[in-house]
Amino acid sequence: MADIGKRIREKREAIGITQEELATKLGYKNKSTIAKIENGTNDIVQSKVVEFANALNTSASYLMGWEDKTRNVQQTQISQLDKDLLHKYHYIDDKGRHTVDTVLEMEYNRCKNTSDSNITKLEPGKDKHT
Repeated sequence: MADIGKRIREKREAIGITQEELATKLGYKNKSTIAKIENGTNDIVQSKVVEFANALNTSASYLMGWEDKTRNVQQTQISQLDKDLLHKYHYIDDKGRHTVDTVLEMEYNRCKNTSDSNITKLEPGKDKHT
C-alpha cells in the first residue's frame, strides 16, 4: 500500500483541498495523520479506504492501484477553474448540490442540442477564461 499515499495526495491536490480540510472531512483531529499517510509513514486501515475515496471523489479501486492508471492521470489534468468549482461543490450541502446538478444538466442539454455557432464547446480541463 506504499503508493496509496501518493494517489491520495494527487487526488486531494486535483480537487483543490488542503490536508487540514481532508482531515476534518474524515474525522481526524489535524492534518498530521494525512501528511503521514501521504508521505508513506503511516498506512490507512482497509475500512478507511472507502471513506478516503468518497472524500476525494474517486474510487477505492483507484486508491488501491487496481484501476487503469492512464485513465486517472487524464482525470487529474484539470484547469484551475475546474479545481475551484470542484472545491466549491465539495462544500455545499445536499440541497445545494441538487440545485447545481439540476441546472448543470439543463444547461448541458441546452448547449448539446443547439446548433448555435456562438456556443463554444470546451474540452475537459480547459476553461474559456485562460
